[in-house]
Amino acid sequence: DYLHVPVIAEGVETLDQVNILKSLGCDIAQGYYFSKPVAPEDFERFVKDKRAFDIALVEESRALRGRVKGQNTSADISAAGEAGSSAPSAVSASSALDASISPTATAASPSASSVQMQTRAVIPAAEKPASGKAADNTTGNVSYGYIAQALAGDYYSIYYVDTKSETFVEYSSNSTYQKLEIEKSGSNFFEEAARNIRRVVYSDDREKALSIWNKKNLLRALRDDSTFTTSYRFIIEDKPVYMSMKVMQTGGAEDSHIIIAISNIDAQMRREKEFAEAKEASLRDLLTGVKNRRAFEEAEQKLDDAIAQKAMSEFSVIVCDLNGLKTVNDTLGYEAGDQMLQDACRAICTIFRHSPVYRIGGDEFAVTLRGQDYENRAALMEELARQNAQHLRDGGAVIAAGLSDFLPGQDTSMRDVFLRADAAMVENKSELKKAGTAPQ
Repeated sequence: DYLHVPVIAEGVETLDQVNILKSLGCDIAQGYYFSKPVAPEDFERFVKDKRAFDIALVEESRALRGRVKGQNTSADISAAGEAGSSAPSAVSASSALDASISPTATAASPSASSVQMQTRAVIPAAEKPASGKAADNTTGNVSYGYIAQALAGDYYSIYYVDTKSETFVEYSSNSTYQKLEIEKSGSNFFEEAARNIRRVVYSDDREKALSIWNKKNLLRALRDDSTFTTSYRFIIEDKPVYMSMKVMQTGGAEDSHIIIAISNIDAQMRREKEFAEAKEASLRDLLTGVKNRRAFEEAEQKLDDAIAQKAMSEFSVIVCDLNGLKTVNDTLGYEAGDQMLQDACRAICTIFRHSPVYRIGGDEFAVTLRGQDYENRAALMEELARQNAQHLRDGGAVIAAGLSDFLPGQDTSMRDVFLRADAAMVENKSELKKAGTAPQ
């Protein structure tokens, strides 16, 4: 939990093992208990059948509110292992292990041509199917109510909408979602959606949500792709919570019916945000706040890849070195030296304001110029020279710098450009010392 990494168990063969794994907080499991290895073509058929099955189940939501007459749909999701083997009943559990993992297709069994794959729904024991009927535990059929309950772990709510008449039916077994008091059925879906968005969607995301659920925009998106997913934040219990909306057509382009599945992805989004923030922090220099050597090496690799693919046309590298830092550290202390580094870094960032700046060593910085700063590189280097002349007079930070341009056809890596810029910096450093800067 601390690392926010799901735990996966392999080689699970018995129900006892499943129960032990659940008690230990395991998130995902796979193994012979769920299915034996099957041939690739059987796996492909399983995936296609499961998708069609999921859609068929969701369509049954029309019947949940008494809108459509008919019997509960049942479907075959069973028969693991070899032909003729009996499948155990679905597992009832009280916690974490939410779903079975599909088996690998590494080797087919002797009767692979007749092998079907099995899915097992793991349902919280305290919850019952919405219909109040027990699930059919035979190998053949499972009632819609049972499967709808199984989906509750993934989806807060499922909508079935006729985009022509705008009638809709909603099914939800999630108490938190039900507290939002959103209409369960009605005849003005898009009008109701807009009203609910203004009431329950986080303020920063409302315009986005209103645009998505505009009827014309939605139908246009479905014409481009029969399935799409979007996300934004709801206000749930006074907190913004990330929710995902998966929208799909139930049939072809002429079918006016769509299914909307709403799921809570808040934990996932927050983990991704934490990871992005941690990665960003790992690429920042703590003292100056600019990018560090690791970030520079990543940028170098990207440029090298572009050069190798002959996709790089023009860029420059500037290498900077702060004169006098050792003297300041030795005479005034490291706090004064740190302040000097921060002042120098601020000056570099101000001059090359449209380019990434990297601290690549104790008193060394690098800048990669592209776009506007590349076009103005000569003028920017002159600005740095004028600033150095002023600081030689008033005692400010003096920054030696060298620039080199990428030479297509000659340079095979960014390193070639960097080395020329570094040599130019050393030459400039010597000139500045002669002009009166503090000795090293």
